[in-house]
Amino acid sequence: IGYTLHAIILQLKLTIGGRSVRRIIQISEIAGLDDKTGEILLNDVFNWNPSTDKHVFSGRSILFDKISDRYGIPPDQVSYELNKRKTALNWMLNNDIRKYKDVSATIMEFYADPDRFYERKRMLV
Repeated sequence: IGYTLHAIILQLKLTIGGRSVRRIIQISEIAGLDDKTGEILLNDVFNWNPSTDKHVFSGRSILFDKISDRYGIPPDQVSYELNKRKTALNWMLNNDIRKYKDVSATIMEFYADPDRFYERKRMLV
């Protein structure tokens, strides 16, 4: 299972402020299989904090480590690349970019020059 499934995302339907909302409350990576028990070993990467309505990084990601090793990229560079994508998503959220064409145009702009996009948008997030 560890070769075909990399992560498990747990989403719940909750009531927050009188509104019915969906929240991803946990993201876990498949860390392997216990040889003795046959149980799936998990690494919790992100957990949702209900008091702040934010996701908290656990500090370690097996997948980040694998990406770093496979491509010879230092872990801080993997983190920087992830942060660029996070900035793009937050910018779209803050600017109510929800229509297919607008989302597509933003993604195309990002991939045309990710560093330029990041530098222009990070101050606006």
